[in-house]
Amino acid sequence: MRLAAFAGLVGAFGCDRLFQLDHIDCPRCDGGARDASGDAGAETDAPDLDPTGDADGDGISNGTDNCPATANNNQRDHDGDSVGDACDPCPHLPLAVDNFDTDGDRLGDGCDPRPDMPGDAFTLFVGFYDASDIDGWVPSPPTGEWLVTSGVLRLTANNIVGTIELPDMRDDLFVQLRVQGKTLGPGTIHSFAISAGRTPQMRHDCEISGGGTSQLRYNEPGATPSVSWSGSLTQSNPMTLLLDGTHVICAVGGLSSATLDYSPAGPSTGMHMGILGLVATVVAVDIDYLFIATPG
Repeated sequence: MRLAAFAGLVGAFGCDRLFQLDHIDCPRCDGGARDASGDAGAETDAPDLDPTGDADGDGISNGTDNCPATANNNQRDHDGDSVGDACDPCPHLPLAVDNFDTDGDRLGDGCDPRPDMPGDAFTLFVGFYDASDIDGWVPSPPTGEWLVTSGVLRLTANNIVGTIELPDMRDDLFVQLRVQGKTLGPGTIHSFAISAGRTPQMRHDCEISGGGTSQLRYNEPGATPSVSWSGSLTQSNPMTLLLDGTHVICAVGGLSSATLDYSPAGPSTGMHMGILGLVATVVAVDIDYLFIATPG
């Protein structure tokens, strides 16, 4: 079904808009004339890119550069879709329909808090390529259990409550990540959470836990609704947290499968300015990527 939807998008919009290639000619899509379909917007006057040149000055020729207009000499491509992390609308989601940008805010629909409304902004993508990706992050316990290895952020111990926090304060958030745990499944009491809070008593957790059936929970003192889910966390099927004003969404599989939609009351209302952390409870985990956008 997704392939059919993608084919429909190509037919409706042309591949130069679909893949954001308005800075070059697309002879197979628009008859060789730049933006003959009229879909180019402000980029119609951008020059063609000579495949033997180096438009972004990163030392890689345009013909082989996976971001020819954005400097990225490391050529990192986390989702393997031949579009580099530096210019990919969703660097962690390989499907073309997820990377299509309906509202033109340079976030693909699959990682856009509001895919039909412009104004949302990319904030951070971490692919956990090397130890520098977590420079300044605050681990607890701070004794080496958290490390970057084999392309993941890994909590190696499985008998502790392990937390790692990003170092800077953040406003309302849209967060997606893929996490794999040795015992994150039915019949366990272990859990993993994306946690955003101003104090330990005032936080918003989207938590995956086991116990009978796997559950997705919104976990905050005094409010713990949960739903059962039977999906799996894959590269393109992430765990999601959305904090927007007083509104909270927790989801497994984007914003469509096993979704909790919750509006907290009382002391948790207002902006969610605070620390973003990742919490593993009595389970060793591998975190494949972390993507953060800011709702407009």
